Amino acid sequence: MIFVVLSCICILFGYQVVKKTEISLPQADQIVISNQDGGELRTLEGSKMSDFLSELTQIHPYLFKNASNHDQPVGVEEYYQLTFQPNNKIAYLYEKNGKTYLEFPYELTVRTKKSLSELID
Repeated sequence: MIFVVLSCICILFGYQVVKKTEISLPQADQIVISNQDGGELRTLEGSKMSDFLSELTQIHPYLFKNASNHDQPVGVEEYYQLTFQPNNKIAYLYEKNGKTYLEFPYELTVRTKKSLSELID
């Protein structure tokens, strides 16, 4: 019985150590936000970009990277493309089943704490 309790405590402690709550975003001088049709909505630089990145990195804890095997979001009606300049690294912001996700194709998909409208508006 004691062994079972100790095992459960170790598993819970291990989960707390392993789960990730931060992500590393690409270095950028500016971020270009476009709609899914490729139309540029705005370009963020300086303090506006810093504020946006601060909100974007507020994510729900995750254990695995949940890398997608697609080059853009699948099964969503609307998404936004984020292009990190000058290296042209692309990420997508979208909402699925009432939750907002940040996806770096083939690398990482995480759930954000802010809603899509809060991030984009």
